[in-house]
Amino acid sequence: MRQVYLRPQIQKVKKKDAMSKITGKVAQLLDSRELVINKGSEAGVSDGMRFAVLSSETHSITDPDNPDQIIGSLPITKTIVKVTETQPKMAIAKTFRTIPGSPGLFNYAMGVTKDRVEEYMVASGQQTFRETLSEDDLAVGVGDIVEEYKDS
Repeated sequence: MRQVYLRPQIQKVKKKDAMSKITGKVAQLLDSRELVINKGSEAGVSDGMRFAVLSSETHSITDPDNPDQIIGSLPITKTIVKVTETQPKMAIAKTFRTIPGSPGLFNYAMGVTKDRVEEYMVASGQQTFRETLSEDDLAVGVGDIVEEYKDS
């Protein structure tokens, strides 16, 4: 009896297609939490998707061993929003991230109940890049770039 080996069919996916993200722009600010994106269901946007609102500027990273050499650049993320309503040519998205505050009666009495974000310590005499930005650099505005945000 002759054995037949079947090769599994492997669907080839172009790396670019697998890594592509939906991009658009902020079309309108509805309030301090909600905005309109100029991409909708026709572009593949659906409820629950997340988008990073980015600055048009990028932050250049220099090599600490050779400060004259730029080793790359990073986008400046202003905020992350989640789509709550989708229409064919637009989507409404709003901010959603919160970090729970400290529970307990003692903390409440001490006024330590506000939501907070864990931070690492910055070496003395050094400044983070974000600290060098003005409020205008981080403010969200019409025309800002939005890019689909995928958790790794």
